Amino acid sequence: MGIRRNRRHEFPAPTQPTFSRLLKAVNAREVEAAILAFQHQVRGPAPQGERVAVDGKAAKRSGGEMLLNAVTVPSLDYLGSEPVPVDKTNEIPVARALFERLDLEGRLVGLDALHTQAETARALVQEAGADYMLTGMALS
Repeated sequence: MGIRRNRRHEFPAPTQPTFSRLLKAVNAREVEAAILAFQHQVRGPAPQGERVAVDGKAAKRSGGEMLLNAVTVPSLDYLGSEPVPVDKTNEIPVARALFERLDLEGRLVGLDALHTQAETARALVQEAGADYMLTGMALS
């Protein structure tokens, strides 16, 4: 971790910048694989009959960085995540990349109104074998 001994020859507790440097060096796909393996070991396989919710979230103090996450509903089994680049794109193409990595065959996938795109629906139905539920805004 790059922590050096202090004057008393003790290793001090790591600071936030130390953790930031460490986490930047971690391979996100390896972390995801470890989380999925642990979840499978503890909970068993994700239920096949449940819906899949896909939604993006930004953590507080993240500088606008977002993660697009997929979970089963109602059991909340984690299926995967994909980072959303801050300055290059939005969730739409990132969601399509996430679909390619997930087993969505025969599942109902729910997304928010941002994803109401013909290409997204095509990717879900024709490529992933899923059904979809894209929400829209009701006009009064």
